[in-house]
Amino acid sequence: MQAAPQLVESYQKDVVPNPKVEMIHLSRDRNNAAALKWASKDKLPWPTIMRDQIDASLLTHYSNRLPTYILIDREGNKVAEGKGPVWSKLKTIK
Repeated sequence: MQAAPQLVESYQKDVVPNPKVEMIHLSRDRNNAAALKWASKDKLPWPTIMRDQIDASLLTHYSNRLPTYILIDREGNKVAEGKGPVWSKLKTIK
């Protein structure tokens, strides 16, 4: 699956210039090399965190769907879920 160019464009436009926001890819892939190859091939500009670097409960705490977009605050509270709501909300964070 290739990251949509619009998603990368939105990241560059809405996330990069805002120091209060970051997008992180939490990989559920069991093969780190394959996940990193995919992220590199698709030129994902956001950080990719490998499955073995993540507390397993975090992967299921917020959602079991793939892919999913979740905006959380500094305390770990879910602020928005779903691609549209997340991108709409993050545009309001100043």
